[in-house]
Amino acid sequence: MIKERLLIFSKIGLLFDILFTVAAFYLAYLLRAFVIPLPENAPLEFNSLAWLLFIIIPVWVILLSYENAYITPEKKPRDTYLPAIRAVFFGTLILLAAIFILKAVTQSRLFVILFSVIDVVFLICLRKWLFPPLASRESKEVLIVGNKEDTSFVKEFLSSSPFRFNIKEFLEDSRQFDRLVADWIDWVVIAASPMKFSQYEDIILSCRKMGIPVSFAIKENYAFARTRFDIEAYNGLSLLSFSTAPELSPFLVMKYICDKIIALLLLFLLFPVFFITVLLIKIESEGSVIFKQQRCGLNGKIFNLYKFRTMVKETEGKMDDFFYLNEMNRVVFKMRDDPRITRIGRILRRLSLDELPQLINCVKGDMSIVGPRPPISKEVENYAPQERRRLSMKPGLTCIWQVSGRNEIDFDRWMELDLEYIDNWTPLLDIKLVLLTIPAILSGRGAY
Repeated sequence: MIKERLLIFSKIGLLFDILFTVAAFYLAYLLRAFVIPLPENAPLEFNSLAWLLFIIIPVWVILLSYENAYITPEKKPRDTYLPAIRAVFFGTLILLAAIFILKAVTQSRLFVILFSVIDVVFLICLRKWLFPPLASRESKEVLIVGNKEDTSFVKEFLSSSPFRFNIKEFLEDSRQFDRLVADWIDWVVIAASPMKFSQYEDIILSCRKMGIPVSFAIKENYAFARTRFDIEAYNGLSLLSFSTAPELSPFLVMKYICDKIIALLLLFLLFPVFFITVLLIKIESEGSVIFKQQRCGLNGKIFNLYKFRTMVKETEGKMDDFFYLNEMNRVVFKMRDDPRITRIGRILRRLSLDELPQLINCVKGDMSIVGPRPPISKEVENYAPQERRRLSMKPGLTCIWQVSGRNEIDFDRWMELDLEYIDNWTPLLDIKLVLLTIPAILSGRGAY
């Protein structure tokens, strides 16, 4: 019921946004051409600017959708102002970049700024005076089933929603159901866990016969915290799925595609660094230049992680001999003055250059540029159940832990930061972490 209304409303809202944006474009042209003085012999014609609409409309559609600049059950109309402003701001930057690259007339740059200001005003007015009446235009009669203790949060949620829902009546005794649905009912909400389907089977079957939508309302608690529910229906089979992993969205697919492109580009640009590093490692000590170690990737899948060798030959298998010197709590081994590390190795670790071969892992698809650091199998075996969730996203070269002090952070806080990244992932968060990685590497904080 709510999902359908949100889908319809978002499409209508997007259509109005496009119309108001085109109107802002034309008004900006009129002001620029007839109100703001132009240089002599430089008349501004609409045809010379109309090509910008072929950039503006698709870019604005993508950015407004990405910024979630529309009403949701948790978002009031006033909460959509800032997302709309952000969408126009980033759209303007893209538009100015396109004008610069295409070397368009300089007059159009001032026009773009004027258009952006007018468009922001239009989109805010649209959300202030038009969206709220549209959202609450048609009320729905809702019957809530369950005891008052379980149903109170449903009533509170529906009452605070920007959409209009009239609570028909609370129903504790399911035997009264047939009498109540004789009246006009648009939607039945059962406040109970899906595990209790059997207790409400009669109500579900009655709603099915009468064509009344019925839903289970599940209050988020520890068991269902940050859980996504999906229902898939096939021939003779229905699947109710529970997941806390990030949803495979177009943005996540783009992340994995960009990982490979960026990694290939960096491998090409950093070739001189690779060459010098290989020479220094070979000059100082014997052994392979590249150190391979099995790590756990997405959902625990084992892969070979590549690093520049920073220890003396054949010492990676002697970690147990030094574990009593471990400076990291719980299962991860970290030691500040590890005697196995070579002189060149200390420099490489200090600048995180030993991690560069992992760009090959990114090209192969084992890792991402940004994501939780990949653990070894022995560590994962000792994880608490909730800590294994950090494997629900592809591991990366850098992460929140990497830019927050690395080895100066204890294991428990490290796990919290990784789960925070997974729960709040956005493309903008990845960009932010990449930018923060540069000063983190230069500072060398927590790198050993």
